[in-house]
Parts: sequence; C-alpha cells; structure tokens
Amino acid sequence: MVKYLEDTEIKNLSGDAFTLLINIFDEKNTDIYTEKFVIKVQESLSYIDDDDTLNSLISILVCLVPIYELKSSDASDITKNPVLNDFVNKEVEGREELYREKVISITNKSGFYRMDKCCETINIILNKESMKNYYFNANDLNALIDILLREAQTNADSDTRAQIFKLIETIVQNKTWVDAGKEKID
Repeated sequence: MVKYLEDTEIKNLSGDAFTLLINIFDEKNTDIYTEKFVIKVQESLSYIDDDDTLNSLISILVCLVPIYELKSSDASDITKNPVLNDFVNKEVEGREELYREKVISITNKSGFYRMDKCCETINIILNKESMKNYYFNANDLNALIDILLREAQTNADSDTRAQIFKLIETIVQNKTWVDAGKEKID
C-alpha cells in the first residue's frame, strides 16, 4: 500500500486508496513509512474534499511526528522531521492554517483519533524553542486545556492520561498562555 502511494501520481490516486490506508495504518511498522510516503500524503491533502478523510490522513501524520522525532539526528532542527517541518511551513508561509486547526480538531474528537499521539505531537511542538511561543495562540491553548481537562476525566487509558497531564503541564508553562492570563488579571 505504501509503495502504491509512493509510486502513483497524486491526480491518479483514488479515494479508496486513502480509505484503505486509513484502515490499515499501523504506526508500529515505522520502517515502511518513508519520507517519500509522507510527502505524498502531505501533497494529497489539497485534493481531499471529504472532511473525515482529511482528518484521518492528518491523524496519520500526527502519529508520524513522534516517530520522525525519535529518528531525527538533531531534535532541535525541525527540518529533520518531514512531518513537523510541513506543519510549520504551512503556517510560516502564510498558507491555510490547516494543520494547526486540524490538530486541535482531531484532539477534540479523541474518540475517533489517537488522543495520545495528538498530545505527544502538540507537546513536541510546544517544546521546540523555535515554535513554542507562536504556533498556537492563547485561544488555541485555552481550547486545548478545556479539551484535555474533559479527556482527563473521561479517558481510562493510563498511557493516554499520562500524555494528557504532560501536555497540560507544558501548556500552563507556555509563555503565550501565561501572558494571556496576565492580561486578564491586569
């Protein structure tokens, strides 16, 4: 499946191929997800009209962020993580805020997507010196806190709950979130 996606022109990919990929995706087999595969998935996003398919493909990319982070030879350099690099470049280049909004959205829909991987990816973003104070604005961080508090009460998986609490700690220490709180007090 990965080889098919790598070798097929974007315009020739059918929706069924993406649906199949979504249904069989397994982040435990990380060696098969090459940078060429990641680029194909990223390029395909602009051709997807169905919101559920788009959310699912972004969810796959969210699952790949921590994997590429571990493989990175320099964790401080986001260009070494092809998924994270695209997440940031979409924002920096002034293109649509696709990733930022979708990451928040799929985190909010954690019953359908991997809450633990959403938390892990957001934590990676908020711990990168080059992006921690600009990628998410104060409203985004407040929305994430609301989502995380709700999920901490309802999610029974201990690994996911650990990721939730790690992310809450990261957010409440984030300068953007702290400064927004100071403005409310003043």
